[in-house]
Amino acid sequence: MSYRITQINNLLQQEIAAILQVEIDLKDFGLISVTTVETAPNLRSAKVYVNAMKHSHRLLPYLERYRSSVQKQLMKRINMKPVPKILFRLDKSVARVARIEELIEEEKRKNES
Repeated sequence: MSYRITQINNLLQQEIAAILQVEIDLKDFGLISVTTVETAPNLRSAKVYVNAMKHSHRLLPYLERYRSSVQKQLMKRINMKPVPKILFRLDKSVARVARIEELIEEEKRKNES
């Protein structure tokens, strides 16, 4: 990945996180994090990986309703042409890590008995 794309990913991650925090009511989901952004090499789209502490299965449809609003705010905040189209994705890696930790704890309890 080029240095420029890495910089763009970091910028988009920071700005989208700030927009979500201020512009959209996400109280029902607990803590929301923008874990990763992957911008296409042609800068036309960016996959924004998000995660929520609660009700993560409902987060994606909720964010999709506000995608155009987030996109407009992003266009106002950053001086870039073109501004990549945001594509929200659920980050499943956090859930996988939690499940692995849960299995390890179960195995430790079995071995202790």
